[in-house]
Amino acid sequence: MSGRDELSALLAENARLIALLESHGIEWRQSQPAAAVEREPEPSRLSAAEKVALFRRLFRGRRCLSDPLGGQDLGQDWIHARLRERVARRYL
Repeated sequence: MSGRDELSALLAENARLIALLESHGIEWRQSQPAAAVEREPEPSRLSAAEKVALFRRLFRGRRCLSDPLGGQDLGQDWIHARLRERVARRYL
């Protein structure tokens, strides 16, 4: 069966099935979706202190993050110290 013959067969079957649905009063077309309503983003209910506490709880133990209060990068010193230890163990 060629591509055109297969397409014609499928279109004929679709027409037959649509007629069958309509003869039994079955709605087969999708209803139009309701128009999407754009809403303003809801303001956060968390205070600044609650947001900081949430951030600290979510990222507890992550030493590669900057310290927001001290301004120093906690990760770089730790990473460099670990690298120095590995190099020392391997080559010394």
